[in-house]
This record gives sequence, structure tokens and C-alpha cells, in this order.
Amino acid sequence: MNRNHPSLKHFWNYFFLAWTLLGLVLVVLDSAGFLLPDALQPFWIDSEISPPTSPSWRHPWGTDELGRDLLVRLLFGTGYSLLFGLEVALVSSAIGMAVGLFLSFLPVPLQRLGSLSIDLVASLPFLPLALLVLLWYPGQIIAIGLLKALLSWGTLAQAARLQSIKLQSSPMVLAGRSQGLSPFRLAIKYVMPALIPTLHGFWPLFIASSVLSLASLDLFGLGMPIPYPSLSETFRQFLEHTEAWWLMLFPLLVLASLVHYFMTPQTVDQPRFSRYGSLHGTQISNP
Repeated sequence: MNRNHPSLKHFWNYFFLAWTLLGLVLVVLDSAGFLLPDALQPFWIDSEISPPTSPSWRHPWGTDELGRDLLVRLLFGTGYSLLFGLEVALVSSAIGMAVGLFLSFLPVPLQRLGSLSIDLVASLPFLPLALLVLLWYPGQIIAIGLLKALLSWGTLAQAARLQSIKLQSSPMVLAGRSQGLSPFRLAIKYVMPALIPTLHGFWPLFIASSVLSLASLDLFGLGMPIPYPSLSETFRQFLEHTEAWWLMLFPLLVLASLVHYFMTPQTVDQPRFSRYGSLHGTQISNP
């Protein structure tokens, strides 16, 4: 393929990257108290129209049942969904890496017990537990994010544990043990850098799963607090206004594209990530 002529796939990736960044920037500016124009405010209601209105020059993606611009609402919904996904990814990564590394240095019987405990936590259902959390903390989206993170770190912990066990028989770790380094120092200095490719691969999965979970809650009005925008809020409105096709089409396209963007395998610079193995005498190959 001629790199001077990027394919449609590359163009779509760049476009959606710009979309997500714009959504994040708008959310940050609005949260910081910056006065945005009326056309860029997610709560602004156009009083000169009779909502819901179909796409037009004034509102390219139409408006919802209250007269709010659907394009702006979806941009803010993308930003809020990504912030939710980043929260889940950060907490899940920290827990998963810490637990996986800790278990890998324990005796085998304790590792098996820990592995069974991880599988037990990972098997817990998210939506029923989210409903219970919302009963105690209504409208607390941060609490929902923490719950999602506490249920999502298991697979990363298992992967980190298995790779750490393999690395413990490598020359770099054996040399560190001969120098009297503690398991904590070995994990921080040698094992954790080699697990960066694994963590890099799990981050998009965490974000995509979190976006879908938040959209599932928003579908029932239990996700983002009203009147904050979300990606699936207009699905409920479409049930009452079935002639307003844009209330279903555009949010569905954005949601599906957002999940597809993070679920599609991205090209990884293999030499950049494999240097951790080559510097320390072992080679970690990507599956």
C-alpha cells in the first residue's frame, strides 16, 4: 500500500480520534467553568424550533425531544464515556498488575487459591451490582466506575501472573536474585517493564467494555445523571418518537464506532516494546 495515500480505514481512525479528542476537550472546558457559546452547550434548548427536528443546516444531526442539539450532546456524551472508561482502565490496571505480580512470587498452592479467587470476582455480574450501588449512592457515576473497575481487573491479573512466572526463570531475574534483590525489587526493576505490552493491549478492552456498560445503564436512565448527555439517552426518546429516525441512527453510529475504534487491533511497534526483553536477556513475543 502506498503510504502517501492513506486508506479509508486510516482516514476513519483519524476522524474518530479527532471526534473523541474534541469531546474530551469540550467536557474539560465545560467542567472548568469556561463559558461556551450557546451552540456548544449540551443543555442549551433552541426555543425557535418545535422539537424534535430533523437534521438541518441549523442542527446538522437534528435535535432531541427537548430541542437540544444532538451533535453537541453526542460529542459531550463521548467525552463523558471516555472519562468513565479511563477511570475504569486506571483502577483496573493498577489492581490487576499489582495482584498478578504479587501472586507470581507466592508458592504454587497460594497461586492456585489466588487464581480461583480472581475467577470468582470476575464472574460477578455488573448490572445487578450496579443497581445495588445506585440504591445506596444514587447518581454517583464515580461509584459505578469503581464497581466496574473492581470487576474488570481479573483477566489482566491472570495474564500478568502467567507472564511474570515465565520471566522469573529468565537470566535477568536469576541474575537479580543472585545479587540478593528482594521479590519487590525484582518485580519493579525487571518484571513490570516487560509486562508493558500486556498492559498496552488491555487498555482498549477496558475502555470499550466500560463504554458499553455505561451505555447499558443510560438506556434505563441509570447512568449519567440527568440532564448530563450520554450516548444512549435518545434511544428512550426514539420509543416515543418513532418518526425521529435520527434519535436512533446517529447515537448508534457513534456508540458502535467508539467501541469498534477501541476493539480493533492497532499496529504495535514491536521493536519499541520488545526492547525490555532484549536488554535483559529474554524475549517477550506478542501473540
